[in-house]
Amino acid sequence: MDLAFVKDSWVELRDGVFFDDVGEACDAIESRRHEGPLFVYLSYSPADTGYPLAAIWKMGPKISMSPENGGFGVTRVRLGRGFYEFRGAIRKIKSHIREGYTYQVNYTFPVEFDFSGSPVALFFSLLGFQPVECPMAVFFKGRFGFLCLSPELFFEVRGRDIVMEPMKGTWSVDERFVIDEKTRAENLMIVDMIRNDLGRVSCFGSVEADLFIRKDYKTLVQLVSRVKARLKEAVSYRELFSSLFPCASITGAPKLETISIINGLEGYRRGIYTGAIGVVDGDYGRFSVAIRTVELDLLKGKGRLGIGSGIVWDSRSHREYAEDLLKARFFFSSVFDFHLIETMRLEDGKFPLLEYHFQRLEEATAVFGFRYPRMKIMRALDSLRQEYRDGLFRVRLTLFWDGIYNLEVSPFCEEKQTVWRLMLMSFERYALKEHLLYKTSLLRGYFDDTLRSARSKGYDEVLFCDKNGYLLQGCITNVFIEKNGELFTPPVSWGVLNGVYRRYMLASGRVQEARISLDDLIEGEAQVYMGNALRYLIPATCDRLLSKEFVG
Repeated sequence: MDLAFVKDSWVELRDGVFFDDVGEACDAIESRRHEGPLFVYLSYSPADTGYPLAAIWKMGPKISMSPENGGFGVTRVRLGRGFYEFRGAIRKIKSHIREGYTYQVNYTFPVEFDFSGSPVALFFSLLGFQPVECPMAVFFKGRFGFLCLSPELFFEVRGRDIVMEPMKGTWSVDERFVIDEKTRAENLMIVDMIRNDLGRVSCFGSVEADLFIRKDYKTLVQLVSRVKARLKEAVSYRELFSSLFPCASITGAPKLETISIINGLEGYRRGIYTGAIGVVDGDYGRFSVAIRTVELDLLKGKGRLGIGSGIVWDSRSHREYAEDLLKARFFFSSVFDFHLIETMRLEDGKFPLLEYHFQRLEEATAVFGFRYPRMKIMRALDSLRQEYRDGLFRVRLTLFWDGIYNLEVSPFCEEKQTVWRLMLMSFERYALKEHLLYKTSLLRGYFDDTLRSARSKGYDEVLFCDKNGYLLQGCITNVFIEKNGELFTPPVSWGVLNGVYRRYMLASGRVQEARISLDDLIEGEAQVYMGNALRYLIPATCDRLLSKEFVG
């Protein structure tokens, strides 16, 4: 059964018709709009995931579905553009602007991920972070789904009256709302394009605009302008979409030339993203611009979210990239309830392994889509250097998705000539590899509880092994084995934390990656060490497998 969520209720979708041509879809809307409410989507471009360019369904009766319909999993999140790739694209756009081919380009890229579980649960989770006036979702053929939390009205038609609300200008909720000249110019440029597009299908002199309207949402603030007009007699949906689609706010100016530039730069098909999703019923029609929209391929277990921003001559790459991630905040906040952690050694006013901490932070923020205020963190750490010139301290950096961070400093007493006693445990079920590779809060609670339990039994640390008896890591350390005068550590491909001290040891050539068997320890053929950036190498001992507990 095909079904959709429209504004506040689920409905059954019937008699679905699919199209590979927008014009044919518009003709079908025109011929069927008096049959009753229709649910419609029109893609910006042909999808690279297999669903049709456009579709129309007749909306049937309402269906009762629980918002808590199962759980969901979002893993292996990949940003389609890292910052340096993004910066290269912005330079190309500015070259086009300098040569006079365009004034503004709406440049986008995808955030891709693996998906499992209930798409309904994901939709309501996203809706909790992005409450909008008209949320919509559609699931069809038992395979594809779109979850649209768009705050941007493409157009609303009532009889011959039409309203459009192009959106240009984005602020974080904790930023001061000030409309600078750049934002004002961007918004006006798009409004002028909308006026021009509407002028083709509207009565002469009827197009008017209300400029610079602030709209507040849970994760951000948006600037919109409202453009109104009176349509000419008997304007069809083919004429309407031919003039207005795709919306100027997600292309740039001038529209046709800029679309060509976009196609050459982006390197992927937008699909439904920046297209249109809406409802038509007789003389009424309402469509949202399909931004803040998640595409799901339920059979393949794949998902995608598009993000983007308008690039003009005075755009700064780092600010535009941060704005793109801000627009995706509703998604990341919904699916990732975790933060990044770096625990550093501050010794006599110096951070000995700081470059390796920053290396890991840069990688992790790119993998998980976190905002990365590198310069702010560096300045904060410089202040700590000045304040704690003498002695040994533990510094814990906690970085949250939106770039907010905390620093905690505490004295650290280093125990000399210590040999740790290890409690061996099986680590049977792995989390997502990226979550194990970087130090995040996802498994921190488990590791902290496990270490606390081990220490209550007289152990200093836990050493995890997999079901085949190969060593992995500790709760707060990496494991190193010395055999025949050489040091070895398990490879990260096995799903172990790529610790800062481990990185340093590999970079300096003092250690090699290798599989390490539990038998090597029990038979006494190797010396075991545990190590991290706070303590460096600590000799350790263990004798047998003491626990068969598994990670839940």
